[in-house]
Amino acid sequence: MQADTRRTSGLAHDPNAVPPAPLLPTEREAAAPQPPQPAKRKRGLSRRHRLSPLVADAKRLARLLGLSLRTVRSMDAAGKLPRPVKLGARTMWVLREIREWLAAGAPERGPWEALKAAQSRGRGR
Repeated sequence: MQADTRRTSGLAHDPNAVPPAPLLPTEREAAAPQPPQPAKRKRGLSRRHRLSPLVADAKRLARLLGLSLRTVRSMDAAGKLPRPVKLGARTMWVLREIREWLAAGAPERGPWEALKAAQSRGRGR
């Protein structure tokens, strides 16, 4: 018969014994990537209830169109974009109009405004 080689903590035999300290993680365990923590919810409107922007400045318009800021400014100066609106000191483009302009084939400003005027007359505005 072989002797039992398992060790016991000694707690069962000695009521005054101090429990062993918790083990520290090994280097490998400490370096292992941790699972991502759930993101904290921001206060305010949920994603579903957020308002979508109505206008965009030149920088945002450039990102939306996949162009550089310089190209957007050049196209505006050359009359190749719809006419922007001024909100205070800021120059902004109405995104609904940009979508319609793209759907119409992105015509230059003159033909685009003529097309809008013809559509407006057709609706009785």
